[in-house]
Amino acid sequence: METRTYVSFDNMKNFKPLVLEGQSSASLKYDSWIEMDLQCSIDTREHNFQDYWIVNFQGTYHRKHSSRKHTFISFNGGKSWKIIGTQIENLIILGHGGLLFGSEKGSDKIFFSYNEGNTWHSKFLKYKSVIVMKKLEYPNNLAIATINYNTRSNIYYFYLFKFSSVLSNRSLMTDTMCQRKDFQTWYVPRYFRNCFQGQQVFYMKKKSNVLCVDNRTFIRAEINQCPCFIEDFQWY
Repeated sequence: METRTYVSFDNMKNFKPLVLEGQSSASLKYDSWIEMDLQCSIDTREHNFQDYWIVNFQGTYHRKHSSRKHTFISFNGGKSWKIIGTQIENLIILGHGGLLFGSEKGSDKIFFSYNEGNTWHSKFLKYKSVIVMKKLEYPNNLAIATINYNTRSNIYYFYLFKFSSVLSNRSLMTDTMCQRKDFQTWYVPRYFRNCFQGQQVFYMKKKSNVLCVDNRTFIRAEINQCPCFIEDFQWY
């Protein structure tokens, strides 16, 4: 028996199967499909819906006669999904998606990405496996604290990774804060033309290829009027 996960963009009137980036819905009917681990918890919103456009879940990617567990993440409100490498666990997201950080299972290796997982960087901590990770996110700083354990010496270590200064060095800027030009309009996905019941809702989202710190503490929704369609309304 196949279990698949679907998403609705019109208040549960229509449902679509989840798709990976660059994948068509048609291929999911026969070739592959996604099954998310959906658990009821009071922490679901905090852990799985970390921003207006960021959604992440653990799940299984089924393809023909094979199935593998993965971390799935979407940066467009669930419209399409990315698979995070199976070796990365304890994924942390900071700066409204501007930084992804994780550790390798049973290893002393950490991974981080500045562009929504399109490119990953890694670093070895040398015999110091990560056992605890905690994000320290402030408006103008991106930092992660970890507690590591050296199995050979039986010693615990505390690491503090500060990424704001790293972004400054990589982008050759003295000011790493995002400017107006670093953002783009992101529309809340809907079933029909990003419009639902006469409203088109959008936010300003940092461009994925820009190296800067999104230090906004509050992101306001903008609403435009748009034509109503008969498909937007329920019929009883």
